[in-house]
Amino acid sequence: MPPARLLPSLSVLLLAVSGCATLPPAPGAATIPAECTTLVAALDAAAPGSPSTPRAVPGWPGLAADRFLAGFDPATLPAPAIDAWRQRLAGAGRGREALQRARLPDAPPAPLAPVATLAARLDACRAASLAAAAAPAALARLHAAAQVPSDYSTVARVLGLWPLSVLPVQALGARYRQETLARLADPPPPPATTQRFGPLPAPPQAVGRLRRDALDVPVPTAAQLDALFALHAPVFEIDGRTDADLPGRPLRRADGRLDFRPEPRVYQWPSLSRLHGRPVLQLNWLIWFAARPPAAGALYAGRLDGLIWRVTLDADGRPYVYDSIHACGCYHLLFPRAGLRLTAAAAALAETPIAPYPAPAFRPGRHLRLRIASATHYLIALDEDDGRPFVPYRSVDYTALYTDTDTDADADAGTQTLFDPDGLIPGSERPERWLLWPMGVASAGAMRERGRHAIAFVGERHFDDPGLPADWLEESPP
Repeated sequence: MPPARLLPSLSVLLLAVSGCATLPPAPGAATIPAECTTLVAALDAAAPGSPSTPRAVPGWPGLAADRFLAGFDPATLPAPAIDAWRQRLAGAGRGREALQRARLPDAPPAPLAPVATLAARLDACRAASLAAAAAPAALARLHAAAQVPSDYSTVARVLGLWPLSVLPVQALGARYRQETLARLADPPPPPATTQRFGPLPAPPQAVGRLRRDALDVPVPTAAQLDALFALHAPVFEIDGRTDADLPGRPLRRADGRLDFRPEPRVYQWPSLSRLHGRPVLQLNWLIWFAARPPAAGALYAGRLDGLIWRVTLDADGRPYVYDSIHACGCYHLLFPRAGLRLTAAAAALAETPIAPYPAPAFRPGRHLRLRIASATHYLIALDEDDGRPFVPYRSVDYTALYTDTDTDADADAGTQTLFDPDGLIPGSERPERWLLWPMGVASAGAMRERGRHAIAFVGERHFDDPGLPADWLEESPP
């Protein structure tokens, strides 16, 4: 496809993972105090843009949802599973608020003050929301409110005459698909300027079987999660040493400008999906670069560039499929394990998923090598790493992107945040957005927050849609 468009621990995010109006109470039902609406609205206003995902559930202060959680229908669940689902909404809300509170000034305005009691007051509102969601009718309203809005704009598609304007984009997509398959089938020889970054050496750790909750969702311990990330961490091999090819840390300066500090750093986080209906664990890594330079295509050039690598594990904890996008949502690639192929339905999509070849067989103690092109940062090869020396990278929780500030700036960064309230990164815009806006993707090509990645122009697909990419695959016939 052509280009498109908190500090809780990882385990807290895994367990969890705008404004609100009070609900009209049913007779005899618990009510949500009106001051809770005011409190969460004030918190959103005081800390905009961090994070926009998971998204606050409108009308239910203290609760939040992502697409995975929105995919459960409490009307079909037994009582223990309903309670587990509500607790996950509460955990997502608690984690979201923790990131917001971390960015508040020392003396926040009313009604947030006093800060010392803010967490407790927010927890009380969360408890009120959970109590109000006890009745079946209220659960149905909560489920409806928890649905995550699309990151596609119907208005833009209508105004842009999408049925007509999509035709040249489809042609461009077909050409990109052919070029990508050719590039991956026959990558150029590695240049002398290749640089390699890999995970810090770690003693092997036994993962063991993951516990599952009442929703059948895997719940790894912190130690198990660390072991899984260490076991599956990739090696990044980059075909270049220009300033645009050095990995690093994106920051927002006090004056609002983007900043970038080169250093061997990779961001990681867990997520949840479904494999043919059953919840499974995913592991994600994000490596940032300072820019995509104009020499790599002026239409797609701009400040900041990033590549996301994800592995979807099966119910037994083995890699089922790897996939990758850039941090704009573009260039989606699939590498299923051997013995899998695209389903007929996936192959018939107007934008057929690109699955060039099977991923190498997983072997504990061996890492996969992601070879990345200079400047464009295209993924151009995937194989098992040969063990040559590399520079160790530091693995950092993704939530650092919400709270990192430019400590070398002349003034306090204050409320500056990398993301805007819509999950975009201002300053990373690409010229392509002026051509692709009729596709309904806001600022196509700009870097954006996790959970905000639209990955198609024809139809609607999100990188975090439950069931993707696993449901695009089936066993090949013998």
